[in-house]
Amino acid sequence: MKQTRMAAVLTLAAALAVSAAQAGAAEPVPLLPDPDTAHQVLSETPAVQAALAAREAARARGEALDAGPYEFELDAVGQRRDVRREGDYDEWEAGISRRLRLPGKAALDRELGALGNETAELGIADAFHGAALELLDGWFGWLDAASAVAAATTARDRLAEERAAIDKRLARGDAARIDLDLAESALAGAEAALAEARTTAAESSAALGARYPTLPLPAAPPPIPDPEPPAMDAAALAAQIVARSHEIGIAEARYQQSMKRAQRGERDRRPDPALGIRTLSERGGDETAVGLTFNIPIGGRYRAAEARALAADAGAAGAELDAVRRQIVAGSRAVTARLQGSLAAWQAARRAAEAADTHAARARRGYQLGETDLFSLLAAERTAQGARRAEIAARIAAHRAVARVRVDAHQMWAYHHHGHEEDGAAADEHLHAQ
Repeated sequence: MKQTRMAAVLTLAAALAVSAAQAGAAEPVPLLPDPDTAHQVLSETPAVQAALAAREAARARGEALDAGPYEFELDAVGQRRDVRREGDYDEWEAGISRRLRLPGKAALDRELGALGNETAELGIADAFHGAALELLDGWFGWLDAASAVAAATTARDRLAEERAAIDKRLARGDAARIDLDLAESALAGAEAALAEARTTAAESSAALGARYPTLPLPAAPPPIPDPEPPAMDAAALAAQIVARSHEIGIAEARYQQSMKRAQRGERDRRPDPALGIRTLSERGGDETAVGLTFNIPIGGRYRAAEARALAADAGAAGAELDAVRRQIVAGSRAVTARLQGSLAAWQAARRAAEAADTHAARARRGYQLGETDLFSLLAAERTAQGARRAEIAARIAAHRAVARVRVDAHQMWAYHHHGHEEDGAAADEHLHAQ
């Protein structure tokens, strides 16, 4: 009966343990802000707001280009004529005219307006991407500073335990007063390091809160899991970064605009004519007339020079496009190389921290057995604490490198240009689950 009751208790305890583990696994603490929060915060940044305003301006300019620069012009003249030996007469003259775009110019203007809208839309996406990188840097800066506080707190607590143990040994006569002095000195140093870490973390938190007022900051840094490399290899990631680069898209759109402006300038060498209707009344209405008017400027050196300048601008825009493409290719290779290096550095730092912890544990055991002096123990503790802090920093740096590549590849925190962004939502959910 007792065995049955004991088995039931053990079964219930196991079930509760499994349930607790499942509950804990069901609600993982995210390392980064969730996608919805990130998108809201990024949408509120001044850079993105400015880009949104620029889009409205581009749309208005597109409407203006579609309508054309010419409007109806009305002119009127009133006069009083004095004819000798006949008398005075009231006379007037009025007309209305409008300049007309020659065939082909209106189509080019509409294309320029469409390219302007496309450039502005890409400008929003690029501003969103730049804001995402800034948020990423600020977030990981705060995370690193907050993790430094946690590491410094652990180090301080460890030294406080050592100091308390030495104090008890001193009371029993098992330790010298110099050991207590050394422990107190080490503890004071750890408390100073903790105070400095808290100051740095407070500064980072304040700066992040000021730049992103609606961004919620957790009271404590989230757990930092082991970083996982992306599923794609470095070459594929670099290619995706280049393929999805909004900077290249903007440079291409500007190049196309310059080409269209050059075509427009060449067509403007043939001036647009103006057509109108004119009516007049003379000698008090005894004479009236209605006629058509035709006006056209005579093109000269000015129009030819403007056309050459616009053609040269198109050549400069093509060179700028090539420069931007090369810059993005170089940047994509740099961030993927940093990703690989950061992951390798973290793995090495983890091995170093494990070795330092083993050495510190042995030194602690040796001191308890009287085989090692306190100075050696504290030196081993400092080495272990530094190695643990370096491992945490390397782990955070690896996560930062992974997130940076995903942001650059528009797999995370991407502006949904034209309603969607390839793989963006899925990658956001993957990052949120980590």
